[in-house]
Amino acid sequence: MRRLIFFKAAFKELAEIWHFIVADNVDAADRVRDDLESAMRSLAEMPAMGHRRSDVSNSDYRFWRVYSYLIACRVQRRTLYVSRVIHGARNLRPPFKRKRTR
Repeated sequence: MRRLIFFKAAFKELAEIWHFIVADNVDAADRVRDDLESAMRSLAEMPAMGHRRSDVSNSDYRFWRVYSYLIACRVQRRTLYVSRVIHGARNLRPPFKRKRTR
């Protein structure tokens, strides 16, 4: 198994997703959280199951959809870095824009 590391933004977004859903239905919020976490464990085992997106220019990122959310991750050596967990309807260009180095 690969190591699984969450960036602060992804951890915060998971909590925000749960809090948003729990306002209507606790069981649904728990189910979505559990399914997102299960997908992340699966991605850690088989990171190639993620896909690239044409609207994200940084090819280091792989994405996996769970319900209407996208798990965005990168793999380096034996570690899966979960960068974001965001709604799939968002414009993904700004959050995943490749930073320029000087």
